[in-house]
Amino acid sequence: MQNEKLVENIKLLADKKGCKPGQLALAWVQQQGDDVFPIPGTKSIKYLEENIAAFNVKLSKQEMTELEEAVPHSAVSLFITSLNVKAPPPPPALTQGILSG
Repeated sequence: MQNEKLVENIKLLADKKGCKPGQLALAWVQQQGDDVFPIPGTKSIKYLEENIAAFNVKLSKQEMTELEEAVPHSAVSLFITSLNVKAPPPPPALTQGILSG
């Protein structure tokens, strides 16, 4: 139930902004800093076009605050922790290239 509420909050803010919820999420990631770049995956041209259009969505400080209040970090962290999912280690060739370069 809590996740449904978080999704509903995102949908409401996206509607208010005039974009899709996924575009709002990508815009939020993009605005986390100059060293952050979202790389979304997709299976269709339609969604690729939506993802590209997300770069035109600019969030004001007020909108960033509204989004962060609508989807609090603590609620997301609690959900992720409850999944008890651990990411697999990266392939050795990848880490060797990064560490040696």
